[in-house]
Amino acid sequence: MDKPTVLVVDDDPLVRGIIRDVLQNDGYLVLEARFNSEALVVLRQFKGPIHLMIADVMMPGINGRELAELLAPSRPTMKVLYISGYAEELVREKLNPPEMMTFLQKPFRAGDLLRKVGETLHDFSAARPYAWTSGLPCELTEGQLGMLYEIGVPTDYVEAYKWYTLAAATDGDERIIMRMHHLKARMTPQQISLAERSAQVLREPKR
Repeated sequence: MDKPTVLVVDDDPLVRGIIRDVLQNDGYLVLEARFNSEALVVLRQFKGPIHLMIADVMMPGINGRELAELLAPSRPTMKVLYISGYAEELVREKLNPPEMMTFLQKPFRAGDLLRKVGETLHDFSAARPYAWTSGLPCELTEGQLGMLYEIGVPTDYVEAYKWYTLAAATDGDERIIMRMHHLKARMTPQQISLAERSAQVLREPKR
């Protein structure tokens, strides 16, 4: 039987790389995201099952728990393992007691990570949701993705503008147009060109 698929969401490339290597060496299929808004795009594009998400509790924009809530309607059986380098007292302010059962404190050894991943995948039945649902929509529009990029990662203007461009092309919402103008004023011509090219690639039909 194949090992489960794991999505790793952490804004620290060193931590993310270590987790990826440990899990891949143990046979897991690993997807990566640098931050929460990028995780939404990965989950939107990946068509197969994702059995576990490893998410840093403390990240810019929406935190790891809020990300789990956002994804719960569309991935109701996906388990969540929370990680953080912050003191446990601070983490407890973000997580509910049941969620603390699947929390792993940084730094951790490879063996501790594999053990906790195994416990998280097997201690909770795949037939019932583990992530706390919030009633948020499971399918995000291009405009919502753009807003999440802009709010969650203020410096990633290219990604935000790309999704706003796609949204403007499909519905022409005045609020999206206004946000595009505000965002464009903070971008360089090179960033604008890159965002527009990326949006064009997504609009082109796949062969």
